[in-house]
Amino acid sequence: MSEIFKIEKPAEHRVEIIRKKTGRQAFEEMYQEKEKLPENIIKIIEKILEGKKIKPKEQSLVSKFRSQWWKEKYGVSFEQSYWGWGKTRIKKRNAEKLAELEKRGKDRFFVDFLRVISDFLERMRRLDVSEMKLASDNLKKQYPKHSAEIDALFVVPSKEIFNIKQLPTEWIVNATKAVYQNKDKNEIRRFWERFRVMREIFGKKFKEVEKKGVTGQVAMMRILNELGFDTTLATPEEDAYESTDLWIWMPTDLVGGKEDFPIVEMGIPVQVKTVGREETTKKVGIAQDDIIHYPAIQIFSEKLPRNADVFVSAEQLDSVPHIAETVETKEKRAGKKVFALRVKIPYRQDFVDLDTGKPTKKCVGEAKKEFEKICNILEK
Repeated sequence: MSEIFKIEKPAEHRVEIIRKKTGRQAFEEMYQEKEKLPENIIKIIEKILEGKKIKPKEQSLVSKFRSQWWKEKYGVSFEQSYWGWGKTRIKKRNAEKLAELEKRGKDRFFVDFLRVISDFLERMRRLDVSEMKLASDNLKKQYPKHSAEIDALFVVPSKEIFNIKQLPTEWIVNATKAVYQNKDKNEIRRFWERFRVMREIFGKKFKEVEKKGVTGQVAMMRILNELGFDTTLATPEEDAYESTDLWIWMPTDLVGGKEDFPIVEMGIPVQVKTVGREETTKKVGIAQDDIIHYPAIQIFSEKLPRNADVFVSAEQLDSVPHIAETVETKEKRAGKKVFALRVKIPYRQDFVDLDTGKPTKKCVGEAKKEFEKICNILEK
């Protein structure tokens, strides 16, 4: 057996079988023991049981309390126990895909990856979050060329098995690195297929727009490199999450056409800004923006203004949920001048390879002219 699976098993939980319950049933059980609950939690649960709306902060507070209360009572968080009842179907799908790949004798990397997931599914209630990192590190040692891809592929099981919440930028960063760092077109296509399979195993649907949001950013990075700019992926600093100035930029159709609304993401109060995804651009275009879209591409060059940060993002990023903030907010925090550039790239094969994000010569040529113009404007 591979060293990937050499993981010490922690002690058994004191409760192995918990009757399946919905979120409401869990709150009903908690309410039966309300004399043990804090007053603020009781009031929130009463609202829920009466069918009243609760605020995002209340939802976050009561969900965290329920998870801890359930763990103290049953030895496992509510999220893990509830999710576990759909585990049989997930185990079956994982086993079927694993058997199919082993029979074909191909994609040894993904076979080993799915074996790790099989092991996690078998021992879910006896797992510790640190085991995912250990398995991930071991996989990276065995398959160093797949390091970025491993981080991207672990997004689904980390959320579904370990209940690790992630901000939208995290998956985009991991997937962008996986595609950008790989020069093999066939291997990139295999990455997208592997990610689709992972989604299907866990009962999720892979949306083509997810790939679009990533390849748009990859295309932008490759264009900038060809134009002589050094690039790095930038995300908000730690202290930015302590403010309420961040936004989750969400495609309108993913939230049922709702207007802008506040939510609590990982305990962080943020606004959701809904935007459409219509694209009519026929050529490359660049404009200054007052919003920074993360993960932004920070660029460096002697052509740019000194003592200023310049962030670039492709319009395709609007296809997926992501974090955004105003330039004004960023300037206050950074204590320097900040520029944000928004780039429109026609999402067509004659401009960009839709799997790898590699721009065509035509695309790079148009971008070069546009960047020359915008650099002159920024210098002034």
